[in-house]
Amino acid sequence: MSPEADPLPIRVSHRAKSNSANLASIGGGGPRSLTRDMALQRPGQAVVARFGGAAARFKLVVPLALLAGCSGYHLWDNTYNTQGKLPSAPAPAPIYAYGYPKSPPVLDAAGLQDLVSKFRHSVIVLDFWASWSRQNRDELSMLSRLQDDLQGDGFQVIACNLDPADKWSTQTVPILHGAGSNFPCVVVTESARPAIKAWLSPQWSYDLPARFILNRSGRVSAQALGATSIDSLEQQVRQLVRAGPGGEGENLAGGEIALRLKYINVASGEGTSLGEETGDRADLAGLADRAAALFTNRIDRAGNPRIAVASFPSHSARTSVGPLGLAAAEELEAALKHRGYFDVVGPRRTDRMIAGIGQSALSIEYESAALQGRLPVDYVVIGWLRGDGGKLDTDDALAGEPVERP
Repeated sequence: MSPEADPLPIRVSHRAKSNSANLASIGGGGPRSLTRDMALQRPGQAVVARFGGAAARFKLVVPLALLAGCSGYHLWDNTYNTQGKLPSAPAPAPIYAYGYPKSPPVLDAAGLQDLVSKFRHSVIVLDFWASWSRQNRDELSMLSRLQDDLQGDGFQVIACNLDPADKWSTQTVPILHGAGSNFPCVVVTESARPAIKAWLSPQWSYDLPARFILNRSGRVSAQALGATSIDSLEQQVRQLVRAGPGGEGENLAGGEIALRLKYINVASGEGTSLGEETGDRADLAGLADRAAALFTNRIDRAGNPRIAVASFPSHSARTSVGPLGLAAAEELEAALKHRGYFDVVGPRRTDRMIAGIGQSALSIEYESAALQGRLPVDYVVIGWLRGDGGKLDTDDALAGEPVERP
């Protein structure tokens, strides 16, 4: 056959012929002589192998891509031929402390406030930063360490980046990963800054670094602007976290009250804290509705659980209940029913049941196992009020004039 009819013919060794008789057997690496000859071919060109004797001839046309797939490795990776082993597996993807989204999470003031609300009952640091601030960049790792130390105690850092959104994937995220950042980061546009400034600090001139500490009630408790040492910031944060819900760092405005809640699984005797809700003393219904919302992600309504709500003493008196504490518990009873918990025992009856087994809200706060299997309900809710209770629930009234129980 002429060269034109039979382009680039190759001679196959006797060993290669025997191996080629079963093409599937090449998966272990393939005949080396045949592979070396094939490596001389131009990419995409067929390899023509001749077999036969005086009576018959035939061609076996094997595309390079097919042979490469059968042999278990790529022809351009000659590791097998040179080192006698298969190519190394690709390097694993890097693991980062926080998985930032591919698209920039741009938020306005309302969006940032909504994000903050998702970390309710935690002390929050809003860290406003930009890539051009070296101090910002250097201190991201220190904030990461603080996040690691205090996360289990109710603490959260939220980074707020002021760089352009189109720099998110090429500049912002690499800086965050390089610092080992382990907290969420959002992008704050220039148009959103006036509203954020009005919310956090009207005196802020957008100087960086700028950090705002929010207490567990969601209010700005302190701020660290400009050259303020991050060590000073850390000290303030740790004080707030140590104080816990209802601690000294949680200042309430005039007319405000806070309700701290806990529920106890009567079957297991285990207690679970729900944190604290704050509100105006004149709006007990609103306070109770927000408190009831804390249950929806904790207690499944499908089984129609029976929930008993005890009256709420003040945080300072602890043992006696005034009219405001009773009214707040009754509002919570109504709010739970409104949210689909239909089998709710009111505070007057719950107080009698608890007293009937020789317990009180104070005693079961410290020893929730004392209720295990002892009441005909699934859960018991206890809580405490603090703040401006007005004349109805002053400490004197709570200590000396407990509400009469029918």
